[in-house]
Amino acid sequence: MKHNVGIITVIYSTNCGSVLQALALQDAYNKLGCNVSFISTINKLSALSYKKEFKDVIKALVTSSSPGAVMKKYRDSRQFIREHFHIVDPSGAERFDLLSIGSDTVWDVTSPYFLESQDVFWGLPWDGSKIVTYAASIANSPYETLDSLKYPCESIKKYANISVRDDYSFEYITSRTDRVPCKVCDPTLLKDRSFYQGFCRSMEEAGTYLLLYLFDTPSAAVVDEIKQYAADNSLKIVSLGRRMPFADMHYESTVVSFLSCFNGASAVVTNTFHGTVFSLIFHKRFVVLDYQKKKIENLLHDLALDRRIVDAGIEAVLNEDIDYTSVESKFSELRASSISYLEKCVQD
Repeated sequence: MKHNVGIITVIYSTNCGSVLQALALQDAYNKLGCNVSFISTINKLSALSYKKEFKDVIKALVTSSSPGAVMKKYRDSRQFIREHFHIVDPSGAERFDLLSIGSDTVWDVTSPYFLESQDVFWGLPWDGSKIVTYAASIANSPYETLDSLKYPCESIKKYANISVRDDYSFEYITSRTDRVPCKVCDPTLLKDRSFYQGFCRSMEEAGTYLLLYLFDTPSAAVVDEIKQYAADNSLKIVSLGRRMPFADMHYESTVVSFLSCFNGASAVVTNTFHGTVFSLIFHKRFVVLDYQKKKIENLLHDLALDRRIVDAGIEAVLNEDIDYTSVESKFSELRASSISYLEKCVQD
């Protein structure tokens, strides 16, 4: 069995989903008897850079929000990464028995950040016979853009084992190579809510609330629906991450605040993949504002929850019960098959 694993993914980030998928995958490898480190993917475009922090603090000053809260977010995020991950320089990658690429959209060839470190994210400098992928994704990258580049197909052909987390990535690989990847769950789904509740704190100060975790501000019509649902159900409105001017309370997004906000919410409105995932993990009523993200559509379709994706009619969907017994049954199957894939990777 291979024991020294180097994971290549995104951890130096203020995106809690990225950090949490790394945390969950690390735990899964650890439980298989592996020692885990992370190959550094830090570059000048990393979201946790001091340059990005400076810009966000200035923005907070201009918008009369809280620069102190922004600085605390960056400080807490860096502290969490230092405490939970061992990071090594790419030059030391050869010493690992196994290099594991993913999860996350590490193969997004439209993203400046991923392109900046494309050699690392595709494992180009290293022997492909000891490279596996776990839940890697091309995101929404156009196939023709991938086709215009030489390294995607060449890299995929040489990996020891390949897995992806979405149909769009699966179809690209099967149509361009003779490889048939395994489809696995996002690493965050390898763990149940008891794992994440260990990182949560009390949200007593927020009371009973509707959580908004959105990457952009919704339309005026949707805002009115959100306000109406909150009023009808005697809920405060809490925004997480992106500040919503109509919210009653706001929290900067760190791993602890992210998990705590989801754990304590009565209902969730999101348009993000991991907002959807953690609504499911914590068994919340939720809706996804239609953001046309293939990975969200795939996940909810597999769970027969397509109706949770909405353009309007938020209140009606939030009032519909979700059969979480069925959801957990499907999650158990996904976890079992995904762990089997990881077992194969460390035993081959």
